[in-house]
Amino acid sequence: MGSRCKSLLKGALKCAFVLSVATVTLSGHQQISHAAAAKGSLDASESLKKAITPVQGPYGYFVDHYKENVKTNTTPDNNPAIAIFDNTFLSYWSPDGTKKNAELLQENLDKSIPITNNATQAEIDRSYLTDRRDLRYNLISGLGPYSTAFIKDADAQTDFNSVPSAPLPANSPYSSMKWADENSKLGSVVKLVDLNEASDWSSTGTPKGYIKYERPYRLSSQVKVNPYLVNVMAAAPKTDYDFPSGHTTAAFETGEALATSFHSDINN
Repeated sequence: MGSRCKSLLKGALKCAFVLSVATVTLSGHQQISHAAAAKGSLDASESLKKAITPVQGPYGYFVDHYKENVKTNTTPDNNPAIAIFDNTFLSYWSPDGTKKNAELLQENLDKSIPITNNATQAEIDRSYLTDRRDLRYNLISGLGPYSTAFIKDADAQTDFNSVPSAPLPANSPYSSMKWADENSKLGSVVKLVDLNEASDWSSTGTPKGYIKYERPYRLSSQVKVNPYLVNVMAAAPKTDYDFPSGHTTAAFETGEALATSFHSDINN
């Protein structure tokens, strides 16, 4: 997986370099009256190149050290999956509870209040199903019109197809059903997705345990919990921290695997 990541990264950097060179070359042929526009284009290209250029952390480059994201490495000094937040989230919040940017953190919380209080029934239902289902199954919907065919050819399934008539009891389990079959027609794709998900190195548990940022519903009683999950959320341990998001990580893991597998077929 490391060589694959490096290959993709090198490809992206090459694209950025080609675009940068092309912009410089083309701008050199502009008329003097277009000099300002050409400079703006060059600046934009350089800005893009800078934005996607890997930044070396104290541990080196993330792509070379991602396997160090294990439970025994619990600090930014020895875990790149924690150190990667040094210049982002950890510049707003400190694990000791200090709000380095209280205004920004409050703005984030204030956004959660209207979103959760004004959710439509369809959004509430989708939120419940997204929480309960296998996270890999959730990403099938991202295939859009191809979702039905994927479900059929991958023998994909879930035991959460509707919302309950009453809130779930505390400590209710997540989906126990295998999301898809590695021996199906699309078994090779299923195996790739499973390989990503099974990786210990992509876990958000260790970074969460270090950052210690609480979930919005525990920071404000005005944040409304999904009504079907009120008992589950109330019973969650205090160490069930918010950031970084496990659902978001799983979405990228599965989404990138599916996109890599099908992008050329869909384009054709």
